[in-house]
Amino acid sequence: MITPESERPYLFPEAEPNQAVDATLVHLYLPSATNETGLSRRSYLVTCAAYYLYDQGYTQNLFMCVGDVWGPEYPDISSCAQKLLINWGVPLESIFAPTSGARSTVDEVDLFLTAAADRNWRSLASLAFGTHFITIPSLYSSPVKTFSVEQVILSLGTPKECELMANLLYSKHESFYLAYEITKLILDHLPLGKQVQRLLSSQRRKRPQGPSLWRSSDKDF
Repeated sequence: MITPESERPYLFPEAEPNQAVDATLVHLYLPSATNETGLSRRSYLVTCAAYYLYDQGYTQNLFMCVGDVWGPEYPDISSCAQKLLINWGVPLESIFAPTSGARSTVDEVDLFLTAAADRNWRSLASLAFGTHFITIPSLYSSPVKTFSVEQVILSLGTPKECELMANLLYSKHESFYLAYEITKLILDHLPLGKQVQRLLSSQRRKRPQGPSLWRSSDKDF
């Protein structure tokens, strides 16, 4: 999957042997009801970036915990991503995907920190789209390393992945996602802000009578 250096528009620095973090939280997004991988465009690109980080020695373990955000009749996002990573050669023992799936970034970080304490992971990182880092750092009690999906893909991804990334970043949904993250940042500084975020995340679940608010952005998110 590695793109020749001559084709890379951005060069991600090579990892030194002692640079690898113990574990990286892979922030997945929405599933897809139409893509055969079960992952939306955004979730697929994050999974690709997670593979490159592991393959290039930036992380020893990958942790992902987003569950069936659309309900039990739709794909479990972490399981879909885990299946791809295994197919690409990441050992199962290096992928942690607990069955108690998260439905918000707050839940993701909480589950990750619990797992880190249980497994004695000392050095941690988060992998997400750049816009997501508007809110992610505030969820940790101490600084963690951050990996931008955009930089990883543009450095190490295939031409097809880079094109997919460009199409996503210039889609109308990227501005919606930016507004969503800014709203979350504001909520973080309000009483009961985290509870409100969890309530909003629960609205992603599909209902029998039709698609959720998020369904229309399936292909772009």
